[in-house]
Amino acid sequence: LIDITVSRMPNSEGDDWTIMLGMEGWLPARSEFMLNARGVNGQDLMLTLQGLTVGEATNLGIDSEFTIRETSGGINEVTTSTRFVLSNRLDWIHAELINRDAGARTEMLINDIPESIDLQASLGTSISIDMIVPEKHRRDGPAVDSIMLQQMQWMEEAWWPATMFLTQVPGSMNLTTEPDLDFDITKNLAFQGLPILDFSASSEGMSLYIEAQGRAINSKGDVVLMAEGLSDRLSIKPTDTYGLNIRSGGDGVERLYFRSTNIPTMPPVVLDEMEALG
Repeated sequence: LIDITVSRMPNSEGDDWTIMLGMEGWLPARSEFMLNARGVNGQDLMLTLQGLTVGEATNLGIDSEFTIRETSGGINEVTTSTRFVLSNRLDWIHAELINRDAGARTEMLINDIPESIDLQASLGTSISIDMIVPEKHRRDGPAVDSIMLQQMQWMEEAWWPATMFLTQVPGSMNLTTEPDLDFDITKNLAFQGLPILDFSASSEGMSLYIEAQGRAINSKGDVVLMAEGLSDRLSIKPTDTYGLNIRSGGDGVERLYFRSTNIPTMPPVVLDEMEALG
């Protein structure tokens, strides 16, 4: 039994893509499954699954929704809510959404997929990801090998990327990086509105890399963050004294590097670079 539904619903705020895929007792002829929808009102949607066992009865269920909205500064925000239910683990899943009219490209790659996974992610003015693997499908060590998310915005004849890599991902995790919207006009405005990061997980050991051009997320400055051997909790926020407020649970972070560049502070001052290493 095979049931495949792909739909695109335009509305006044943007577009909604829905992918529903159900296969029961399916015998794959190849290890790879591809689903492509190209040229749909200037948009392309591609989904690839790798790691199917050829000739073996396979159950596969995918329920995925991609929501596209245009936010302030002409930034396209793409939000996805996806559930995978599989009869066996997969090598990787790759999804790509291209909006030629809006000049936006969104990409997601997940390596070593467990039998069930719930994933919610948002790319645009903020970068966030929330992932849960049910307890019965978790194993010793990381639940997922790695996750990559990227959003690229085309503005002023150039691509402006925002990229996130996660490795050794635990069974449950939540990560958000977004501009701080808590403004106080009675205090120094120089560092208000800079990106902040908040992370929590079911266990320690994950590593991450985040790089975002300010134009890609409509934020002050460009940001690079690398962290290795995270604990189950991490919070990073710039202070108004040219420093960083870093809070971590457990034994802390093994290695951490943060750099923010081209930061407009108090007009006409622009901070070239702020860097932290630990």
